[in-house]
Amino acid sequence: MKPIYLILIMLLLSGIASAQLEPDRERFDIEIHPGEVIHKVLTLTNTGEEPVSRIRTTAVGGDAKDMIMIDIPKKAIDPGDDMDVDIFFMAPPETKPGLYTGFFYIFDETAPPALPIAISFNLNVIEKDSYNVGLYINDAKEVSGEVTPDEPVEFDLEVRNTGRFRDLIEVYIPEVPAGWQPRLYDGDEEIDLPYSLALPSGSSHHLTLKVEVNENARSGSMRIVGESQGNRSKNASVTVNLDVGVVVKGYDVRIDIPKQVIVNRSYEGRITLFLENNVRVMVDAISDPSLLIVPSSMVLDIDGKFGSANFTLIATEPSGYAIVFRMVDTNGVPFPPEVVYLEAVEPSGLAVITSADPRYMAVASLLSGNNTTVPVIQVEDRVSKDIMDMLLPYSDVIILGSESEVSSKIESELSGFNVSRIAGSDLAETSWILADKMWSNQTAVVVSGPSEIDVFRSYQIAKRSGLPLVVCGDELTDSITTSIKSMMAKGLEKAIIASGVSDSVVTSLKVMGLSVEVS
Repeated sequence: MKPIYLILIMLLLSGIASAQLEPDRERFDIEIHPGEVIHKVLTLTNTGEEPVSRIRTTAVGGDAKDMIMIDIPKKAIDPGDDMDVDIFFMAPPETKPGLYTGFFYIFDETAPPALPIAISFNLNVIEKDSYNVGLYINDAKEVSGEVTPDEPVEFDLEVRNTGRFRDLIEVYIPEVPAGWQPRLYDGDEEIDLPYSLALPSGSSHHLTLKVEVNENARSGSMRIVGESQGNRSKNASVTVNLDVGVVVKGYDVRIDIPKQVIVNRSYEGRITLFLENNVRVMVDAISDPSLLIVPSSMVLDIDGKFGSANFTLIATEPSGYAIVFRMVDTNGVPFPPEVVYLEAVEPSGLAVITSADPRYMAVASLLSGNNTTVPVIQVEDRVSKDIMDMLLPYSDVIILGSESEVSSKIESELSGFNVSRIAGSDLAETSWILADKMWSNQTAVVVSGPSEIDVFRSYQIAKRSGLPLVVCGDELTDSITTSIKSMMAKGLEKAIIASGVSDSVVTSLKVMGLSVEVS
């Protein structure tokens, strides 16, 4: 190696040791409306031993480059000190909705130099709805971290009202992994979950999320949800991925499988062996023939720290199952067998899939009542993995709406379920058919006009009354008339007129023999 190259490498290495910038985050996920400006702060810390006197950035790249402005103070950063960098995100009024990405690099020009820092951006430009929620964790939609029983981890949680109107937003955690203990703070005060925040349009509120774990905790993920109380179909979520530190005493085995599975549904599992050695370990998974494990034989390549392998589980019959993992390394040294247990149950219950039109969501969500819960899931052009995971426990799926609302492609993707479609030519006919088929022995219905605001107003009346919500346009179609006659034969007597119903429809309902009450 030539002397000049050796000197350059030594300078770079010494630069890394002497002055090192560290950002508090490397990614920003931003939801922004056309015509809006959002301000964020990136904090740089000098974790080295020498001052950082000159900092510069590259130009922003990507299709979001004209939407981002960066202001870096012209000052030095002493060892252990911080510097705040102002970042402004701007979406001109003419910006089309969509996802825009960008990035830039931060350089320390102090000699010898340190390595550059990459900062990335994801800007989601969306139209402003009446009610909507933005939720961010460390200015992103997903964060990762490490935690041990002795060292909890802390995140900044931002709740934002992205709708047009003042709203009450509820923050909650749907499911907490075993051994995790999340704590939420508003300022210095610990608060209970769920926690509700009243926010004006466009405003934000910052909370602090701390996560502690005990000795039995495992690595995994946890979702935090923010839900609009003005329109409960509007919500946002963020994900925390935590690697729980493991003390390796000789060796340790972690087997991640669900404790309960649904018969004839596939699930992912993982086995990880922690071992301070470089060795290959053969693993055989043994269980009842009714529990299929693919592959049943696996190889773990240990790199001096750990090795892992994935497998798939499918239970063909409902039962309790034990899985025995037998392990032996390439030297013929066996490990004690590891045993885990799971329960397989038959799918049961009903879920509803409908379009992204919030009016369909409002009509369908009223099916939950009388101590039963019917999940209503909105889809667009496909059934995502997250949606499929939500559907796994259910045996029956109702598609609400015609093929113009929910395509036949969605129906074909649900071949493992008992699928039926409830649909008329439009929302009005569909709502009456749903009420006729899914609500039994109802003596009254709440009637709404077809507009979104009318449906939302009428929804509140129907929810308080525990009644089905139906929609009428300018007239009663043949399909609606048929549904009314069917419901009257089962006891329907009254139509409660809510918002946006025309006088001609009210007259037609009276002619059919229903008593009319104006709410």
